[in-house]
Amino acid sequence: MEDVLPVYIYSMPKAGTYFFAAFLEAMGLENTGYHIDRTEYLDTHAQPLDVNVKTPGKARVKGFFVPVVRRLTKHQVAFGHFPLPHHFDILGSEGVYICAYRDPRHTLVSEFIDFRFRRVGVNWILQSSEPDDRAAFLLYLKKAGLKGHLNIFREMILLRSIIESPLGPPVLKSNTIFVNFDQIRANPDAAMPLARFLKTELSQGEVMTRLEIAFATETKTKATTLDLDRDALWSDEAEALYAASSFPAIKAMAEELGLEF
Repeated sequence: MEDVLPVYIYSMPKAGTYFFAAFLEAMGLENTGYHIDRTEYLDTHAQPLDVNVKTPGKARVKGFFVPVVRRLTKHQVAFGHFPLPHHFDILGSEGVYICAYRDPRHTLVSEFIDFRFRRVGVNWILQSSEPDDRAAFLLYLKKAGLKGHLNIFREMILLRSIIESPLGPPVLKSNTIFVNFDQIRANPDAAMPLARFLKTELSQGEVMTRLEIAFATETKTKATTLDLDRDALWSDEAEALYAASSFPAIKAMAEELGLEF
């Protein structure tokens, strides 16, 4: 692999944030474990996996994003839902951005599952508080999911529109790639554009081997073994809430800008 600059994985929640970090680590980059936000970050490598899964707040470190990001060196990877590419001057021409997205309906369900079945302390959504999964999902959409995810999705699509604009900063046009987590899960060959973006000299077979390592890596948000009918969570009430939100319009805009769902 050539001299890869610092990489920031800018992701929607539950769109493969930790998966892509594991993939880049398998490709030979250094995963710092830093989950960046504006005034704090999660130092996920400072805590064991079970702590990161159940009480992620224990990994929280106070720190404004600018000095944290500027500590990154070549071949290092950080990640988060914070729109760092909108502040590309922090890394300047040295910043490489992987923008991970997926269908918002999938991100909402995935975060609900994380809150309900894996986290400790989200008492309002636990089975002891609301035994019915569909009713709990509806509560999650109203109280947390729609607003939180919508803001991040909107910021990502704004970035896409800036990049697609003729007046978009050249550094963003050349140093940014968008990847759909769902597509890579369904078809591993869809990871090859990302491998080429990273200027790897690995063969396709070698890239696929590293992809398998990333899929097998246990992360703080992975819940693939849970036996739950995710589609059944979308009751008529949940569908109505989603339809009345800005998600459908922003998703349509994203598709017009060339993102595939």
